[in-house]
Amino acid sequence: MHYTKRTPRVVKAAKLKKAAERKRRGQMLVEGSNALQAATDQGEILDLFATDEAFIEYRELIEQAARAGAYVHRIDDSAKHALADTVTSPGLFGVCRTILQPVDAILDEDPQLLVVGVDTQEPGNCGTLIRLAAALGADAIIFAGDSADPQGGKAVRSSAGSIFTIPVARVEDPSELVEELHRRNINTVATTLHAPHSLHDPKISASLASPTAWLFGNEAHGLRDKVANSATLQVRLPMSPRVESLNVAAAAAICVWESARALGTVTDKQP
Repeated sequence: MHYTKRTPRVVKAAKLKKAAERKRRGQMLVEGSNALQAATDQGEILDLFATDEAFIEYRELIEQAARAGAYVHRIDDSAKHALADTVTSPGLFGVCRTILQPVDAILDEDPQLLVVGVDTQEPGNCGTLIRLAAALGADAIIFAGDSADPQGGKAVRSSAGSIFTIPVARVEDPSELVEELHRRNINTVATTLHAPHSLHDPKISASLASPTAWLFGNEAHGLRDKVANSATLQVRLPMSPRVESLNVAAAAAICVWESARALGTVTDKQP
């Protein structure tokens, strides 16, 4: 039997496309094999929906999810379209537990490296920040202020499954977060266009060996002045005069890499 778009379980899952429903139920809807593989590996998947074609293509993953306790359902094309968040959907979906953690729980673990997205409104950038934070050995990523929901469809896909491998949190007030980080002796480093220090200044390089939280601002307007001015340090990225700024994810990759190198959180894997 195939579930259709009117099957109650499908209707309930489709409602998770909305942020308010995700928050209310503490669940998220995930589409695609990369993220669902990571969710299955972490034991976070509750229900899995697959078309006949997906059952063939992703057989091993589906069987693994079933062994992990997920309820597996076959769906028709109408259910696929009801659940899909992409134009060319693979026909594979899962309802997973929320990945958001309380900020205090993250900070209680004495993190050495944090990535903080402030007012990150583009879901794709949220996902990319999650992916690079995980890749570079950050202890967690925190989204503050008016940021997109990192559990939304585009953000999850952009994370390529990393959203299930690194702690993620959300807070409303970035200024309060910075104050709390300072209380816990975590340096905050703000990226701004006209900062007094370059990323390659010796003072900055030396500071990155200490617990650090990088603050990255809104894609269009950068960091709020109040947040930037309250940071331990402000840095700018040296770059060619032919460009004014970098995409937030590109800038974050450069900055977090410098911290990862200073802290030794990444290894050089040989092929």
